[in-house]
Amino acid sequence: MDLPENLIEANTNAIGLEVLDINRDDIKALMWIEDDIYYFQNFDKRKLLQNKNVIFYSGKTYHKLKEDALIVENMVNAIYKDGKFYFKSYANANKIISLSDFFEEASNETIEEFAGNVIFELDLDWLKENSDTMIRKQITLIQKSQVIVSASPKKIKASAKKFNLDIEMENGKLKLPNDKKACKNILSFLNEQYYFGLISGKKFITNSKRDV
Repeated sequence: MDLPENLIEANTNAIGLEVLDINRDDIKALMWIEDDIYYFQNFDKRKLLQNKNVIFYSGKTYHKLKEDALIVENMVNAIYKDGKFYFKSYANANKIISLSDFFEEASNETIEEFAGNVIFELDLDWLKENSDTMIRKQITLIQKSQVIVSASPKKIKASAKKFNLDIEMENGKLKLPNDKKACKNILSFLNEQYYFGLISGKKFITNSKRDV
C-alpha cells in the first residue's frame, strides 16, 4: 500500500508544510514519524481547547490556559511501516486514509443487509439493479465500519447540509434516492469521505479532489 503524496511529503519536505492554525484548519488526524515509521492518531473538534475554562499545573502552581491548545492522547490508531498499513478499527483508520480501493464490491445479499438498517428508506429492487462498482464498494465500507450503527438520521442530515448535500427524510428516515449520482454522494458522505481543505477551506470528496 502506498501512502498519499501529501503524507510522504511531510517526511521528505517537512519545511515546506504550512504552519497549523487551530482557528482555521480542520484537523483530521495527528501524525508523527520515527525511523520512517508513520504513527497516526484520530482527531476531532472535541480535542481542541478553545475558549474553554482549562487550568494546568506547572511550577507547583495552577494556571489558567490563555492560549488555544489541543489534546494529544497516549495512544496510536494506525501505523504505516514497510509499505503496510496496520490498524485495529476500520472506522478509525478510514478517517485517516481512505480504504475504499481495498474492499470488494457488495453482493446482493450485503445490499439487502444494508437496506435493513433502520435509518434508511429506500427502494431495494432499484438499488440492487442499479448499483455499480462504486456504489457496491461504498456499501461494503459502511457495513464493515458500522459507522451508522448509532447514527441519528436528523444529525446526519444536518451535518450533510454543511457540504451543500441535501438528504431528504421520509418517515423519520434518510431517503436514499433512485438516482445513481445522488446515491453515490450520500454513500460517500456516510463513509466520512467529505472534508474541508486545510488551506483553502474548500469542500472536497476524498481521492477525487473534486469541489463539492
